[in-house]
Amino acid sequence: MLDLRAGARIRRFGGPSLLARLVAMFRTSGPRRVAEIRSALRNDDLDQAMQVAHSLKSSAANLGGTDVQAQAELVEALCFQGDGAGASEQFLRLERSMEALLAELHRLCPDPT
Repeated sequence: MLDLRAGARIRRFGGPSLLARLVAMFRTSGPRRVAEIRSALRNDDLDQAMQVAHSLKSSAANLGGTDVQAQAELVEALCFQGDGAGASEQFLRLERSMEALLAELHRLCPDPT
């Protein structure tokens, strides 16, 4: 889910070009962070997974990606609790939320290519 109010705030304070730049950066960094979390969970590195989930949570929140924000927060919390199995299960939901968010962002702000 995408909270369009976040995009409106970004446009109001930085114009449409700022929103386009932030979306472009997220399109690159978001999937990279998801891959980093996946790798960390596979390697049972809960500290690394927790740190990257925290970063993804913040990035998604900035753009109004409420589902990704919530899913990343849950992964972060489960890692903090030392629950690798729970974090891995929650991560699958995070992946689906990320795919949906990227599709919504594409509709909102298509790639300039």
